[in-house]
Amino acid sequence: LRATVSSGVSVKAAARHLQTGAKQISDLADAQLIERRRDGSMCLASLVMFERRMVESFSHSPLPQDAVRIGKAAGTNAVALREVCEAVLDGTMPAWGGNAPGFAGGAMVRPYDVRKLRRPQSDLSVERAAKLLGLHNDCVRALHRDGVISGPGARLDAKSISRFDREYVSGSRWARSAG
Repeated sequence: LRATVSSGVSVKAAARHLQTGAKQISDLADAQLIERRRDGSMCLASLVMFERRMVESFSHSPLPQDAVRIGKAAGTNAVALREVCEAVLDGTMPAWGGNAPGFAGGAMVRPYDVRKLRRPQSDLSVERAAKLLGLHNDCVRALHRDGVISGPGARLDAKSISRFDREYVSGSRWARSAG
């Protein structure tokens, strides 16, 4: 039993098991979500524990229609898989189980939630801010004009946009998530 628990698997085997790439496995190991052994292989027990922790953090609510696999959402939104997994484990981002059991079988997240993990630019245009918030351009202009979203001139401050996104939930986003 000790030999099995302390045994290691190659990075490629761990990547196959989680259905991701070797770079993502290395990132997970660097973030200490998966334990790396001295010989460079991944500890099998920590790989299984990571998968179990992810599955336990899945939401029990119905799967949203816009949910996609966690790896695809991370790749298309240019966010590291490690950051997405950390957000799911911290409970700051919801995730759901897909069709197959386990993390690799179908960890599902909403692309909008993954997009929020991106590092914001310092100043954004009204159009870019409207797209990030899921609001109409004129609505964002009105919020800027009223001082709810601050920024220099026609540009909007990314911190102010993030604060607005955290503090207020738009009705359209709630309606989309409620189906």
